[in-house]
Amino acid sequence: VVNTIVLSTTDDQIAVLDLGTGEFRVIIETGTSPRYASSGHIVYAVANTLRAVAFDPERLEVTSDPVPVVEDVMVKINGTASFGLSKTGSLVYINGSAAAGGPRTAVWVDRDGREEALPLPPRPYQNPRLSPDGTQLAIGVPGDDNLVSLWVYDVASAAGLRLTQEGT
Repeated sequence: VVNTIVLSTTDDQIAVLDLGTGEFRVIIETGTSPRYASSGHIVYAVANTLRAVAFDPERLEVTSDPVPVVEDVMVKINGTASFGLSKTGSLVYINGSAAAGGPRTAVWVDRDGREEALPLPPRPYQNPRLSPDGTQLAIGVPGDDNLVSLWVYDVASAAGLRLTQEGT
C-alpha cells in the first residue's frame, strides 16, 4: 500500500495514517497486531482469535464485516499476537496461552481454515515471521537461560539454522 501505514494504537484500535495528507482514521474499533494480507484483507487479533476484514487500500476503508480466521492464537499481555503472513497469503501462528511458556507447535492454516502442523520440534516458540515466498520461518526460541535465540527454518524440510547465540 503506497503512502499508507496500518498501525495499532495504545487503546487497541486499528487505524490508518495517510502519509500524503496526514489524515489519521480508526478503521477497526477493537483489535491488535494488524497485518495487511495480499488477498486485500487486514488480519488482526481480538483476544486469542485472529479475524480478517476486507480492506480497500485506495480508499483506506474496511469493506466487510470481520470474520474469524483461527482461534487459540498466543497473544502476549501487551496485545502482540504471535502470527505471521507471507506475501503469498500463507499464515503461520503459535497456538496457546502466552502464560503457558511450554512447548508449542507451529502450524500452517490454509484459506479454508484447515491446519497442518509444521515438521518442527515442539518448543516455546515466539513471534513467527514468514519469508515473502513462504518457504522460510524466522522464529524466536527461548533457552534454559530465558534468552531468546532467533532461528530460521526451511518449512518443507524443517532444517533449522540458529542465527543468534546469546541475547534477545
